[in-house]
Amino acid sequence: MIKFLHAADLHLDAPFSALSPEQAAARRQEQRALLTELAEAANAQDCDVVLLAGDLFDSSSASEQTLLALRRALASIHAPVFISPGNHDCLLPGSAYLTESWPENVHIFTSDKLEYIDLPGTDVRVYGYAFVSDTMTDSPLTGFTVHDKDKINILAAHGDLCKGISPYCPILESDIEKSGFDYVALGHVHKASGIKYAGKTAYAYPGCIEGRGFDETGYKGVLAGEITKESLKLRPVRFSKGRYEVCTVDVTGAASLAGVSGRIIEACAEFGNDTILRLVLEGVTTPEF
Repeated sequence: MIKFLHAADLHLDAPFSALSPEQAAARRQEQRALLTELAEAANAQDCDVVLLAGDLFDSSSASEQTLLALRRALASIHAPVFISPGNHDCLLPGSAYLTESWPENVHIFTSDKLEYIDLPGTDVRVYGYAFVSDTMTDSPLTGFTVHDKDKINILAAHGDLCKGISPYCPILESDIEKSGFDYVALGHVHKASGIKYAGKTAYAYPGCIEGRGFDETGYKGVLAGEITKESLKLRPVRFSKGRYEVCTVDVTGAASLAGVSGRIIEACAEFGNDTILRLVLEGVTTPEF
């Protein structure tokens, strides 16, 4: 049995442009703190491999603070770490993936074609590829089948699961089904998908590790898994300290401000102090109000 951690879409150094400069700087520091928690989680669960399916950075460049925090966190992980760069952190000239020195346990895929690494002492083979520009209209999965179906074949892939047309590596369910992979660790979509199957091949998006706005609602995190050739167990692990949520309140028939307030309080009862909440009031109040 092989234990793994699957994360994607950290978007380190995101600008947080909706916030003040001070608030944005604080949020970026919180992002960096998550790297230590990610490493601690991988070690606590005794993972054999860590899969990072792209968009670790919000762009192809990264601040020195973030690079230092990332190198330290990755070096502290006891397991091999595999990174498949995505469309945001693609391998443009000057990319930190190409210019920086990375810990020995870190492997970064650098080709837009599928490559693989065998985990020493195991029957596990990890595949991956990289965005070499910020778009990728052809999928390396098209027509692909794993080389040795007797191995536990895992793919770390940044891409858009769709019907066939996308600028962000269109991945077809039919290609996943024909590939022969045992698990496809996806990145790009910021909402967790839960475990899905295309034929005998399991795949999942973990979602982003932390929400950055009202288009990324709910608690966020990573996926922890256990895999053999015959079985797969996958569970979400929450990482975000808080969440963004949108709450719609029906104020139809309200006759006073107190009546509106009462409905808001009732609707918001389920949200705690860890929630950044957007309220949407809808409906028609009484003519007198």
